Amino acid sequence: MEDRASGAAATSRIPLPAHRHRVEPWRQTVRGGSVEDRTNSSVRVSLPPRIATIAPTVPGELSALMEEALREIAALDEEHGDHLASLSMLLLRAESVASSKIEQVEASTDDYARALHGVRSNSSATSMVASTRALHDLIVSVGDERPITLDGIVCAHAILMADDPFEASYAGRIRDMQSWIGGSDHSPRGALFVPPPPATVADYLADLLVFANRTDLNVLGQAAIAHAQFESIHPFTDGNGRIGRALINTILRKRGATRRVVVPLASALVARRDDYFATLTAYRDGDAGPIIEAFSTSTLIASVEARATAKRLADLPATWHEQAGGPRAKSATHALLERLLDGAGLLRGGRRGPHRRCRVERLRSDRPAARSRHHQTADDPHPQSDMGRRSSVRRVGRPRSAHRDPSPCVSWGRAAVTYQPPADIRRLITHRHPRPPQI
Repeated sequence: MEDRASGAAATSRIPLPAHRHRVEPWRQTVRGGSVEDRTNSSVRVSLPPRIATIAPTVPGELSALMEEALREIAALDEEHGDHLASLSMLLLRAESVASSKIEQVEASTDDYARALHGVRSNSSATSMVASTRALHDLIVSVGDERPITLDGIVCAHAILMADDPFEASYAGRIRDMQSWIGGSDHSPRGALFVPPPPATVADYLADLLVFANRTDLNVLGQAAIAHAQFESIHPFTDGNGRIGRALINTILRKRGATRRVVVPLASALVARRDDYFATLTAYRDGDAGPIIEAFSTSTLIASVEARATAKRLADLPATWHEQAGGPRAKSATHALLERLLDGAGLLRGGRRGPHRRCRVERLRSDRPAARSRHHQTADDPHPQSDMGRRSSVRRVGRPRSAHRDPSPCVSWGRAAVTYQPPADIRRLITHRHPRPPQI
């Protein structure tokens, strides 16, 4: 596998138009920082190319790697049908947790499990659970051959950021201020990357959605380019990396590369975080080859490892029955053991039928002026990112409660993911059966 990946690397240049740059006027609206910050009057913004109609030419060796990765995805999606619900849930969680770890959001397994059931004592675990639910929501939005829409992306962002202590007021809203990554806290002076002006974001997203819904491209290449473009557009004040990576599996589902499972691509990317950032920089410089190759290799690795995990999952029930002393058929213990691998109830309340419409809304212009905390993570991917910082745009002025107006799908998202055990398990719990053995 490594030989195939290294061979592809030598011929994987895929030229695309490089990002252009333009100097825009800028003025500090909240006094702060050094004299240079206060007197800075301009910002050099990055302008991604339009990609709706591009036709990337993929070298043969890289194309072969992409096809091999797609075969592994298909094998993962088709095998282990008896335990597919539990495998799907496990991979969904693995992908969202790894995506959070890319931006240095980490929590223990125990804290994550508690957060899944509503315990909010650990903010990182709560954020990981929100990432899981946002990923699930966005993937579900393209079921029944529905297109990827801005409504779906905005709703996923609303779910992701609904409980964020700094950004909850801006959950599910397209930015209407200039943001930047790196440099000063108080101005874009010395910034490492400056996304396009807010006035251009809507047009860029419309162009991206045309590309993301095409059916004439290799799906892995399409997902890789769409992700890189999304990160360059940077449409939200925070959460761009996690939503951008959720878009990858959404495109795989939309194109039929997966039908029931999530490919834990971020699990492979997090192991080589700096290389992942470097591929995004290469894309901005006009070469899509590195990010397509990285996605293909990571998909191949993740799919192979997920199939091994599926085999271990399939062996668990027999092990549990043995540890429980071979409970008799139709007993409470036997019924409980039979359902332990059923993950279908853990996101109970998810949509059925057409995707619920979510209001696409820009940040209200009467909100307080913004200043940037330049903290950097994979939500703002850049190869020179400071690993210990977090990216967002902070507003100052009125208390948050004074202008909080969440999108409708924020409250819907919370209600939709309330955990309820399956009915037959609730019946077993409410009846006075002997307590099953510890297993």
